[in-house]
Amino acid sequence: FKRTLLRPRGRGSSPYPFGVQAGKSPKNLVAPQIEVFEQKALLSALTFTVTTTNDTVDANIGDGIAADSGGDTSLRAAIQEANAATAASDHVFIDVPAGTYTFTLSGSDDISAVGDLDITNVNVPISIRGAGVGSTIIDAAGLDRVFEIFPGAEFTVSDVTIQNGTVPGGFGGGASNAGSARFVRTTF
Repeated sequence: FKRTLLRPRGRGSSPYPFGVQAGKSPKNLVAPQIEVFEQKALLSALTFTVTTTNDTVDANIGDGIAADSGGDTSLRAAIQEANAATAASDHVFIDVPAGTYTFTLSGSDDISAVGDLDITNVNVPISIRGAGVGSTIIDAAGLDRVFEIFPGAEFTVSDVTIQNGTVPGGFGGGASNAGSARFVRTTF
């Protein structure tokens, strides 16, 4: 749509709006065109806050709630929900408070149910935010590597210590990156 507004040409000293004087018709008025900007839906970030150091899986992947069967949000459950997030969110943040988060679920899969934490979402960037190096510790306990970032996935880790990841006969015990990964203020 287009809307017009009346605006005076030049500045006048009239106390009336738009240079109109009492009892007289408006003079020297123009009708400028107003541009209409495309409206875009504002996306919002999705944030999960880890509430337990236990290594547990999400009870219902894809429901938007990172919670294990006991209602706690583990790092693994938060990763599983982050991977299931859709383009309705513009970013997924996982806030991990101080503590040691030790892997106890051994095995191999690509859905983060066991072993390493797989970052598979190609639609929404995922960021882990710790409480500081030496304060937030993610420990793979020698069971597997810590993170595997899949092609097309965008992943950032900040303010954590990553330790005890291993890949027998391979490399990338801390992280294997086939996507886009950033490690900020992070120690391996």
